[in-house]
Amino acid sequence: MTRAAREIEFSGGLLRLRRETEADAAFRFALFCASRPPGEDFSPLGPELAQLLLRQQFRAQIQSYRRDFPRARFDVIEFDGAPVGYIIVDISDTQARIVDLAIVPERRSAGIGEAVIEPLIAEARRRALPLRASVLNGNRGSLRFCRRLGFAPIGEPAALYTEFEWRGA
Repeated sequence: MTRAAREIEFSGGLLRLRRETEADAAFRFALFCASRPPGEDFSPLGPELAQLLLRQQFRAQIQSYRRDFPRARFDVIEFDGAPVGYIIVDISDTQARIVDLAIVPERRSAGIGEAVIEPLIAEARRRALPLRASVLNGNRGSLRFCRRLGFAPIGEPAALYTEFEWRGA
């Protein structure tokens, strides 16, 4: 993967992937909030405490990604000049990993996720690397998405996540 912005054609038009910047923080946080797992509802705590907990979770997630994947590429996905998602990818000598992928709710199921992952599949193939992703067990949409793209579970599912590896569609 290069460091420059990249364009990807898909059925809905043209996507642009560019490096995340500090100016993307508000978008990333809003998408983080919109992508919370089923059953995670902080509303009984009141808006101020709920917002505080979500911000803490968001910061902890970003810190853990940067610690665990120091060479990862953090990209914002744009469509028609507006951010519609993000993807975090780490490619090492032993594997390619989709660390995180999120699309704004109103653009899900529009082919954006698939369009962004297809070049990663091609790059992993070219480098003879496994392409892996961990998916929250309660995220049924993402579990279906991975299987549809040719990812298969590897190993035993953990309590919270299932590890997937691309094996072909």
